[in-house]
Amino acid sequence: MRGLSSCVLCLTLILPVSACSPQKIHQTVTNSLRLSSSTTSGGNIPDRCGCKGAGASPELSWTDPPPGTKGFALVMDDRDAALGHLHRHYFVHWLAFDLDPTRRELPEAIAKQSLGVDERLGSNDVPTLGYLGPCPDSGSTHHYALTLYALDVRLGLPEGTNGRVLLKAIDGHILARGELMGTYTR
Repeated sequence: MRGLSSCVLCLTLILPVSACSPQKIHQTVTNSLRLSSSTTSGGNIPDRCGCKGAGASPELSWTDPPPGTKGFALVMDDRDAALGHLHRHYFVHWLAFDLDPTRRELPEAIAKQSLGVDERLGSNDVPTLGYLGPCPDSGSTHHYALTLYALDVRLGLPEGTNGRVLLKAIDGHILARGELMGTYTR
């Protein structure tokens, strides 16, 4: 873990749930991961991790997953920015998947070069590859969820896969999940 200079998010431990996010995942998940960032400051995401700063991805670390974990998938979405009229879909800021099952952290400001050979970044909803820092409308505060899924398969999806495809692919393969919530004000 890094020192006090790391990005800030508040920790929320997820207990048994019946749906994994507003997107349509139908699997019941009974195991949880503890997902954390190295410091907290009232749950505020610092400017350096959003559009008022460099837009650096936060440092994340997590506990050991359940036996049988073959990889991890990470989704960061804006819970106050829904897309689509009939099918609720939150604005996706960051996707990473097929993360090595022995990995227990992602460094701050991670670049594609920092990922392992078979680890992939997905496309956010701009769409661009990798992390997109929070940037709500001027004068507003939005809530951002980082959700880490421990999976019983490696997905084998191509780099640049979008959130809808990723969430459909992980449905039925989630062994555990953990979530962090943070806010960002512009």
